Amino acid sequence: MNSSAAAAATAAAPAAIPADDIRIGESRTLRFEGARYGSNVSFFLVTSDPGQGPGLHRHPYDETWSVLEGEATIVVGDRTFVARAGDTAVAP
Repeated sequence: MNSSAAAAATAAAPAAIPADDIRIGESRTLRFEGARYGSNVSFFLVTSDPGQGPGLHRHPYDETWSVLEGEATIVVGDRTFVARAGDTAVAP
């Protein structure tokens, strides 16, 4: 049983999920889907180099960012704003 299956099997118990179990391919991006581990929270952890990041896209849910380092330019509809290290941004 791999560590992902083991974590799912013991979803009610606290667990440390290894980054490699939730890494997307060979990228630095991590995708944690909480339901698999008995959690109501899911998230992506995206590490981007300057000038890099996702293209414009939409979700059927609100999106929240916590900027850990540097800054992120965020576009919501016709508005553009910059979030800097330590900021949290929310877009409907």
